Amino acid sequence: MARAARAVLVVVLCLFLTLLILLGLRIHDSLSELRGEANDNLHWNLSQLEVDLVRLGEEMRVDALQPDASLKELRKRYDLFYSRAQNAIGGKGYSAPGLNDLPQQFAALLNAYIARETPLIDGSDATLRENLPAMADRLAELRDKLRKTSIAMIDALAKQGDEKRDAFSNLVRQMALATGGTILLLGALLGVVLWLNRVAAREQALTARVSERLAATIDTALDAIIVADHEGRIIQYNPSAEKTFGYSKADAMGRDLGTLIVPPGLRAAHTAGMTRMRQSGQFKVVNAGRIQITALHRSGREFPVELAISSADGDQGRIFISFLRDISDRLAAEAELTSTRDKAVAAGRAKTEFVAVMSHEMRTPLNGVIASLEIASGMATEPELRRFIGLAQDSAQLLLRHANDVLDISRLESNGLQLTVEDFDINAHVGGLVETFRPMCDEKRIDLRYTMTGERPILQGDPFRLGQIVRNFLSNAIKFTRQGGVTIEAEVSESRSQTRVIEIRVTDTGPGIPEADQARIFEDFVMLDPSFGRTGEGAGLGLAICRRLAQAMGGEIGVESTPGEGSCFWLRIPFALGRKPVVVAGTEDRAPMPAMDVLVVEDNATNRAVLGELLRRLGQRVTFAFDGEKGAAAATAHRYDVILMDVSMPVMDGLTATGLIRQSGASKNSRIVAVTAHSMPEDLVRIRKAGMDDMLMKPISSGNLIRVLSGTALINAKPVDGLIDDDRIAELKMAIGADGLARLAGKFLGDGSQLIARLLSDEALEAPAETLGAICHEAAGLASVLGAAKLRSLCARAEELCRSGRAGDAREILRRELGVVWQETATSVKAMLP
Repeated sequence: MARAARAVLVVVLCLFLTLLILLGLRIHDSLSELRGEANDNLHWNLSQLEVDLVRLGEEMRVDALQPDASLKELRKRYDLFYSRAQNAIGGKGYSAPGLNDLPQQFAALLNAYIARETPLIDGSDATLRENLPAMADRLAELRDKLRKTSIAMIDALAKQGDEKRDAFSNLVRQMALATGGTILLLGALLGVVLWLNRVAAREQALTARVSERLAATIDTALDAIIVADHEGRIIQYNPSAEKTFGYSKADAMGRDLGTLIVPPGLRAAHTAGMTRMRQSGQFKVVNAGRIQITALHRSGREFPVELAISSADGDQGRIFISFLRDISDRLAAEAELTSTRDKAVAAGRAKTEFVAVMSHEMRTPLNGVIASLEIASGMATEPELRRFIGLAQDSAQLLLRHANDVLDISRLESNGLQLTVEDFDINAHVGGLVETFRPMCDEKRIDLRYTMTGERPILQGDPFRLGQIVRNFLSNAIKFTRQGGVTIEAEVSESRSQTRVIEIRVTDTGPGIPEADQARIFEDFVMLDPSFGRTGEGAGLGLAICRRLAQAMGGEIGVESTPGEGSCFWLRIPFALGRKPVVVAGTEDRAPMPAMDVLVVEDNATNRAVLGELLRRLGQRVTFAFDGEKGAAAATAHRYDVILMDVSMPVMDGLTATGLIRQSGASKNSRIVAVTAHSMPEDLVRIRKAGMDDMLMKPISSGNLIRVLSGTALINAKPVDGLIDDDRIAELKMAIGADGLARLAGKFLGDGSQLIARLLSDEALEAPAETLGAICHEAAGLASVLGAAKLRSLCARAEELCRSGRAGDAREILRRELGVVWQETATSVKAMLP
């Protein structure tokens, strides 16, 4: 900006100087013109001509009165008049501009008089004396006419002179203004120069500071930095280079780089490269990025280094900056990593075999669950119960399919995948899949819509494989959509005699996919954002498996996407028409209990869905809030009969929200129930102190929820002090049977042993309070599933200590008591196993 201002000032100054020169030339021309004018001479001629006419007239009157007088003097006077008249007629002053036709009139009068009188003057004396009276009269008449013409000419010349003087004055004023402007511009330019000098001084100081920081950076760099001139002599050598090569800076400065750190076997190549560079300016290693070579230590030991050389122009020619890093440890680690990788590959094969065996082992209990649900479905009479049994059947089938998924990958690779053939309702099947994703969409606060247009046939094929593709499409769409929504559309795109081609489209409002990547995403292990901070999760296999599944079923998949607008994943698969109708559970509502307005304040989408479904089954009117702040606002604006308030939530916790509700608002006196996984005495005190009326423990059962809604307090229930909660065990036996309880106990022992071992490890016990508290929370949740009361109480207490800033006490309790409590709990649980 300073350079631009200076340039503008210089240009304007040049224009002003040019203007001064032009004005000076015009003033010079005006002065020359004024000096060259003959106006004064014209005035003198006219005056003299007037005098000559007067004298000639006087001489004529005298001679007319003296008949004997000589006429010689008269003729002399006439000759003088004649000569003056000729000078006046041909004079320069009479041709001055601005006189118009006055000089012509003047000349015409003189010429006419001379032409008439000259013959008489030149004639005889007798003739001249005879005409003297008449000549005197004509002379007097000429004088009057000439006087009028002369006065007109003098007036014109005077006016013209005034105009020229005014023009000259304007030129002088313009010259003065231009001179003043030039002086001002010169002052401004001087100010700019002074300012630029100060800026240059600041920049010089800044450059000096930058140089100091650069030198400090070089001196503190972890890599060895060596700077050499074009002859290969070392001119800068940082402390890391001293540690790397064993030479001090004093020993290295000025030494030849090749003889100092280049091994003997590479010195010839180094010398040849330096010679080639000096002669032709060609580089091979310089500015070529990182390379790996061998360097020489002062002790004579050769070791591998990573080298990068760049060049720059120095004060005395080109310089070379070398960055070197000792990679001995890294190469050793890579060798060890390669060995470890080989071992991991072998272990991976063993793991794959183990997972395959386990997938077979998991099928037996899952088949028992599915069979039991099938029997229960036939025995159920209430439509609502049949609907939930149907959902449980779908979930059990899904779990079984996931167990088989491990084997499907290998089968897909070896083309050994076997597709099932069964009848299914395409609309109900896809609609059910969509509903399983609704809690996820509610949590992200995006819309989820499903429509099927046209024919809704009963099809024959593999619904799970179809669902596997649709679930993958939905999962990806929801995962990458932050606002807007996801739409699922299904239709029969082609009808044949006994076949229908089903087209399913999943459209989102996410970031979209570039056209260059739209084909790659269906390849194995392809992720468009493979960084550690990517938004989505996964290994890049989902869409590749979907493509192979679609091909195995005779269909195809694809994507249409515009970056910034969203994507549409589509699937087209032909299915045969089914041979029997699919039974769909009824949707009639059961008779509700007395309805109340219930506000559920819960940040977890799954918990909201469970609580909402249980409350709706009980005939309650349910409103949801996603955090304490929104819950407090909703309770203040509208009166609710019961408020189910989660205790731990983001933005605002349940205790704070309860305090706000109790202060004022429509729900100030409503019943507020804490929903929490904690039942420690100090938790009960905090809940009471915050203004809550009751507490509902997680996991939530229908019986406890009914008691809460009916007003029967649970908060003062006697805490369980034993190792195992017998009531919880009895509830589990009724829900999943003895076999199911045994399987749950076995899983509890397996997962619990790993989690307790992790919690007692040095890594966990020495972790920050927040991390240790999270592990304790996970252990407390695992204990509450099976009713391991003492273990849950211990882990919950440790979590509370971490939250209250007493992590040291929590670590002491865990070291002292956790191992013993776990052993006691494990012994009691093993007793339940058959």
